[in-house]
This record gives sequence, C-alpha cells and structure tokens, in this order.
Amino acid sequence: MNQTTKEGDFQLPDGVQKGRDFFGQGSIESTGERLAARIRSRMPDEKADLLIVDTGKAFFLNLPTLADEVGKGVSIWVPRYDSYTGAIYTTRWDTPHTHQTDRGRGIADSEKYQVISKPLYRSSVDLNSFPKSWTVARLVPQEVWNGLEAALRQQDEIRVDYGGGPGAEQQVVEDLLVGIRSLAEVFKEEEITENTLQEISRQTEGFLEGVGLASAREGTRKNLANAMYKSAELDRKDRVNPMISRVRLRSAYLQTVKREVVGKLIKEKSNNVFELLLLEREVTRDMLISVDEAADWFLNEYPVFINPDSFMTRSDFSDAAVLSTVNSLRGLVNANLKQVKVAPYLAPARIAEVLLTEAKYKSRKEQIDLTRILGVVNMEGLMDITSCEDFIRRRQPHEAIERMLQAQGVIRASLEDSDNSVYTVFSSQ
Repeated sequence: MNQTTKEGDFQLPDGVQKGRDFFGQGSIESTGERLAARIRSRMPDEKADLLIVDTGKAFFLNLPTLADEVGKGVSIWVPRYDSYTGAIYTTRWDTPHTHQTDRGRGIADSEKYQVISKPLYRSSVDLNSFPKSWTVARLVPQEVWNGLEAALRQQDEIRVDYGGGPGAEQQVVEDLLVGIRSLAEVFKEEEITENTLQEISRQTEGFLEGVGLASAREGTRKNLANAMYKSAELDRKDRVNPMISRVRLRSAYLQTVKREVVGKLIKEKSNNVFELLLLEREVTRDMLISVDEAADWFLNEYPVFINPDSFMTRSDFSDAAVLSTVNSLRGLVNANLKQVKVAPYLAPARIAEVLLTEAKYKSRKEQIDLTRILGVVNMEGLMDITSCEDFIRRRQPHEAIERMLQAQGVIRASLEDSDNSVYTVFSSQ
C-alpha cells in the first residue's frame, strides 16, 4: 500500500515495519496491537464453539481412520478412507454464512447441517438461533479418489502455500500487514481531505484486487475486505473522519492477524497429515514389496515350483506338503495383502489376493467385501477363478506357477506405475 501525500501521490514509506510494534503509542493502534497479541497467544488453543458438517457428508465421521483408531476421540484432522474404493478423505474448515436473529445468530439453510460439537453446557443447539458470541466452523471433507500419492501432493501444496517460503497465502498476509500499517500512517500523519480520501479509496480497491480480496464473498476474507474498504469512506455523517478510518483499519489489522494465525495452524495440520500419509505409503509399499520378494522365493526355492513335473501325485506331493504350501500362501496374504487399505494399492492387493488364495474358502463377509472392492475396477469376475491355492490343492503346479506370476505382475505394476512415484509438488522426495 502506498502512502498518500497531500497532492494525492501514493508512495510506500521506506522502512515500514512488519513487526508487532509498528503502531507505536497511538491509542487506537496500540489497542489493536494488544488485541492482536492476545489473538496470537490464545488462538492455537481455541476451537470454534459450534462445529457443523453438511448432512450429506456426515458419513465421513463413521469412516475408518489411517491412525487405526475409531470413535469420537480421534482428532478430526486424521485422514480417513473408504474401505471399498480406497479413496482418502482429508479435511478443511470454512465459516458458514450466518444471519442475525432476534436472539442472536442463525445459519442459513440450517436443515442441511448436522452438529458435530457444541459447548458442553448445552444439551442441544438450535441452528436457527444461537448466541451471537459463538464462533462457528463447518467441516468440509475432501475426497481424494486416487489415494495416497494424490493426497500427499495436495498436502504438500498446502504446507508450501502456508509455510515459511514465499507461498501465496503467506505473501498475501505479509502484503496486507504492510498495506494496513502504511495506510494507518497516512491517517495518523496526513491532513485528509475528501480528494485524498477518494484517492485512498481507489488505491485500496487496487490493492485488494492485487491480493485477491476485492471480490471476497464470505468469512474472514469478506470481513477483512469490508473493513479496508470502509476505512476509505466517509463516516455516517458524511464527514472525513481519520479516527473512524483508523478504527476500521484496526479491525482489518485484527482480521489479518487472525488469518496469519489460522495459516500457521493450517501449516501445522498439513505437515501432520503429510507425515501420516507418507508413513502409510511407506508401510503399504513395503508390504507389497514383501509379497513380490516372497513370490520370487516361492518360484525359485520351493520344490513344488522348481520342479513342477515331479509333484503331480500324492506320492510326489503329500497332503502334508500341500497343506504346508497353502498355509504359507495364506500367511503371506494375511500378513501383507490384507493390510493394504487405500488407493492406489487397494485394488491391486485384492486382485493379487484372489489370484493367490481361493475366494470360496473365505468367510461370507470377506467374499462380499472382496466383490465390492473388485467391482470398483470392474474385476469382480476374478472371484470365480481358480487360485494358486486351489491349483496346489489339485496338484497342478504348472497352473499354480502361472497364478503366482500373475499375482506378482499385478503387484509390480502397481509399485512401478509412474503415477504412484511422485508424491510431492514442491518438496524434494
């Protein structure tokens, strides 16, 4: 924001401070600094009084989490996933539109929302009328259909945007702090006339367009833009009133500080989500690699697979040997493939599972779940094929080898897929 001289020229003063002590001793500005310090110190420990979610997306709360925990005690930031599609759900918060009522505030289209959290002292909450002092936030679940790598890239972009580097959001906050402080100097030190106020108004509009707030429609962005617009307007009696302009700028300043703190919280959350997703990716890929390596061991070390022509009869391949081989396969599947939970590895893991172990020997629930998961990729027909396990039971080692190779091929394809190799946007892998 450039400073306005009496002639109407704008010029940003040199050495404009970005620290907390900019406003000096002026009562309006120093009060703003004290309030800002309170926001900075208290906000990380506070949460909205009323948390809501769209009724149509409330199912998110019942999804399993990547933290392997269930229940209301799980932090809402922990990603969740769909057990059948493997899609990952991350979250964000926004501020729903509210309106004044006779007894406080209400939420527009309140029937579309469900309460997640409310003050403990209230047994129920009427979304059409609640205390004006309450803060309200809406949970917005975000489905990441392609799973782990896509979700990691999403969080990487967010944490860079809100991080310590020159991210877009951080730069907006920095620009706003500089602009508001510069404009406050104008109203403190200049003799403001209607002409200079008009010039300030024009420059303020251009400044807000430059930082992307000129057309803000709701929430903190709208309140911030309105406060800055109003600082360059006449007061209610159509007078040039620098004191009122400074009060309005203080409001804009506090809105910016709030945005600064929220940005830090978002960065912290996105870092946590990224690390949890990265851990899930590493564990998942390690399990698939274990199956790939075990398949090599079966094919190159296990007698029935090395010399299949010598294992066609009971005398060659005893019932005990059959059972031992089958149990080894099942152990491999149970310890690794069944632990894979999310896309893009869920479907390949389940395909490999039915190629290796017989679906008809599984429980009814397991069969239903497998059919649903395979149906997502139009592969439910695999439920009817003869698996490596059943070929071994039939003493058909050549066919068993073919199934083993097919399962290994599916696993390797998922591990080597180029779409699954990149999981950051800006950070190094």
